Amino acid sequence: MLFAYVLRRVDQAWANLHGEAELDDILIMSALRYGAEPVYRFLLADIDAARLEPDDMFPRTKNIKDEWTRVLAEVTAGSAAQKLVDLMGIEQLTKDTICAGTDSPQGVQESEPVDYFRRIAAEELSPSELRDQSVLRDIDQWKSTRSGPLLGRLLASSDADEEYARVWEHFSDRHTDAELMELVEQLVAKIKERDGSTAAADHRALIALWRRCNHRLHRNEHVDWLRALILDAIPVSLHLANGLFYYWTGEHGIADGAARSAIRQSIVQTVRAIVRTGDDLARVLTSEHPYSIRRLITQTGADPGVAAFEAWRDYLPALVIDGAEKHPEALVPELANLAGDEQSGIVAASGEYPPIFINRYGIDRARMTALFGDRLDEALALLANYAGDNAYAVRAADAARAWIDERRDSAPQRTEQPTAPDEAES
Repeated sequence: MLFAYVLRRVDQAWANLHGEAELDDILIMSALRYGAEPVYRFLLADIDAARLEPDDMFPRTKNIKDEWTRVLAEVTAGSAAQKLVDLMGIEQLTKDTICAGTDSPQGVQESEPVDYFRRIAAEELSPSELRDQSVLRDIDQWKSTRSGPLLGRLLASSDADEEYARVWEHFSDRHTDAELMELVEQLVAKIKERDGSTAAADHRALIALWRRCNHRLHRNEHVDWLRALILDAIPVSLHLANGLFYYWTGEHGIADGAARSAIRQSIVQTVRAIVRTGDDLARVLTSEHPYSIRRLITQTGADPGVAAFEAWRDYLPALVIDGAEKHPEALVPELANLAGDEQSGIVAASGEYPPIFINRYGIDRARMTALFGDRLDEALALLANYAGDNAYAVRAADAARAWIDERRDSAPQRTEQPTAPDEAES
């Protein structure tokens, strides 16, 4: 009779979860539900702690094994229950690792992006829940035809709606390394086409691809590919190019050391070659993220020293000043963030506009002097006379006026030289 109950339960669950969970786990959990109820109840209550290694931050993980031993003692066939649990591969409850099954991306040991244990316990998916099979079909269609909904659905992923990107990332091992790189190229192209100068490297699906590539690709093996990806972004969005450099050559990137320096040199050369006027500069900037010029100069914060600013004096001042005169809403906020000291740029992590600035605005005078040289007064005047309402630009006006006044007061005064009598007569 017990066996019939188990089979009926498995049949009902599998009708709803076919392709959405491991059949072996469904069988095991149904058997435990009817044949070892204390074990099943324990799993329902403590599966989260059981799936983690012991951690001082989570006290329950420290004593879960002792609780497990106590529960098994309550069960008539405790050793049989242990063998069933061994097959599920739950971190702290597996006694015989040799008997444990091969980890499956849909196994109960997985809690992200889907908690498969709870999915099996519920025996169904909610109507609004994304089905694994939908994503898997999209992956297989793209792999075989390079078409279908995969790319469009990845492009549509956002921080507010990231479920598809999370599930795709979970199953992304179905792609080869070459396919992952191809997806990066296609997604970046779509982001540039859709977003223009506002395009960003922290797009939700692009971050998922960055993580997978960092995990899979050998460091410094695809430098030319990465260089081309970044350089192709520059004519569209400096914000995107900076972001790609930051993520893909950073601590968790696919290029470092000499390769990173070589990519950086190519970025500088390309910017100088294609951004020749203030109009060109305004075209690749976005008022949503008005700190692209500063990130370009400092290598996204890696080199904030005065020398880094001085290295651009022969090129940037004319472009920034000309661009700010013609396109104040695009360039003056950039100029304000470019001028601000390190404390000025700290904002609360709300992601809202206007940002919540933590500190009072101040100008880093050494860096501004190093960058603008004899055109410093022109740059300060643009900040002081800004008439718009951009929150980044408005806050710089008082500091710019104060420095202008100081510079005017300290400037050497010209005095009239007395005219010699013979010169006056002549």
